[in-house]
Amino acid sequence: MGSLFLSRDEKAAARAEARRLRQLPPRDLAVEIMPAFGSGGAKATPKVAFLAGGVEILGISDWLMRSHKRGYRQRTRLQTPVTRSLHLLEDAGLIENERKWAKVGARLALLRPTALGQTALTEGTVQQYLASSASN
Repeated sequence: MGSLFLSRDEKAAARAEARRLRQLPPRDLAVEIMPAFGSGGAKATPKVAFLAGGVEILGISDWLMRSHKRGYRQRTRLQTPVTRSLHLLEDAGLIENERKWAKVGARLALLRPTALGQTALTEGTVQQYLASSASN
C-alpha cells in the first residue's frame, strides 16, 4: 500500500508539470488536450437515455496530470490555460459542448469531439486544424 503523503520530489514534479502546461502557448496546450477526447483519454460522463455523454474540464485537468500521484491538486492552477485551449478547439470545430447553457470551460460544460475532431485525432492533424482555424 502506498504512502499517504507525497514526497518532496513528487510534489515538486507535479508542480513542475503544472507549470510546464501553464506556460505552453494555448494552441500547443490544445494539441496536448485533444487526446483526452480519444480512446484512453479522460474519463467521460456516460450517455444516459436522452442525455449525451462527454468530458468535463476537471476530468481534462486530471487527465493532463495523470502521471503524477494526486495530480488533481493542480486543477485550479490549470483551469485558465485549459479553458483558453478548449475555446481554440471549439472555434476550430474539433469539440462541442453538449450543455449549451454552460460555457466551454465552466465546470458543468460537457465536451465531446465532433466528427472533425475524431478525424483529426485519428489522422494526427489537430495542429493543422488549429492553425487553419487561426488563419481564418
